[in-house]
Amino acid sequence: DGSKYLLVMVDDHSRYIVVRGLVRKADAPDLVVSLLTLMETTTGHTLRAVRSDRGTEFLARRLQDYLASKGVTHQTSAPYTPQQNGVAERSVRTVMEPVRTVLSETLLPHSLWEEAAESSAYVHNVGPVRGLTTTPW
Repeated sequence: DGSKYLLVMVDDHSRYIVVRGLVRKADAPDLVVSLLTLMETTTGHTLRAVRSDRGTEFLARRLQDYLASKGVTHQTSAPYTPQQNGVAERSVRTVMEPVRTVLSETLLPHSLWEEAAESSAYVHNVGPVRGLTTTPW
């Protein structure tokens, strides 16, 4: 659908990964708000904190207002330190490595990268994860 960017959200408790494609980074705040709302209603648990890097898409007024209205703490990493956001960074790698492999080893067009990323996240969510006694799903 013309996506250029990938939004990866990870639940710290279960390590459940949600991936969605973005056409523009400016679409990220609305997508984050809708996904957080969906997760809260689906699980029945309230959101306590959101961690992100200092990308301008996560510092947008709409997202900050939503988090403040829900009483959610927004924790950001220090500038230029992806090490502080290790779970999310590793999750991006977990999702994208199979995407690159599948697209390079098959005759599928590279325009299907978003679908491949969603499939990769699904496989991660239904499989075992180190340190957990259940699957993220």
